Amino acid sequence: MSDLDQLLNTRGQSAELGAHVVSVCFGAAGTHAAFALGDGTLRITDTQGWTSVQAHEGAVLALAAHPASGGFCTGGDDGRLIGVGLDGEISEIASFGSRWVEQVASFAGKTPLIAASVGKNLHLLNAAGEKLRSLAHPSTVTGIAFDAKGKRVAASHYNGASLWFTAS
Repeated sequence: MSDLDQLLNTRGQSAELGAHVVSVCFGAAGTHAAFALGDGTLRITDTQGWTSVQAHEGAVLALAAHPASGGFCTGGDDGRLIGVGLDGEISEIASFGSRWVEQVASFAGKTPLIAASVGKNLHLLNAAGEKLRSLAHPSTVTGIAFDAKGKRVAASHYNGASLWFTAS
């Protein structure tokens, strides 16, 4: 047994998930980790066991901590933005038809926010899923991040980047 195997066996945890892992993140409380898979499932663990949730009809493309529920937000190639509770309960936050939800980010401050990219548009929503605004970009959005106070959102896109204020 190598030193790395010994370290994993004594201090870590590993699992064979059976599909490509697209993304990983911890929930807001840090007690659970979620792994988004290319087969449409989300695997959630608290290190005591694993929960498998069929989140999307197709691949999960994006994953972020839900800013209010303690669970997670996922975007999929089925055009849906989904909320997943730590117990595995699924709720649809938003639907974008047949357009892929490729990027998701969240802000868990005083005014929780969720951002999801669909093609060239970044959709800004409150924690309940109500659309606050849509921000158009010149090309497909490839990344999203909120500043530390949730006052600005940044988007990367092909050959460029944009900064926006979250308030309209």
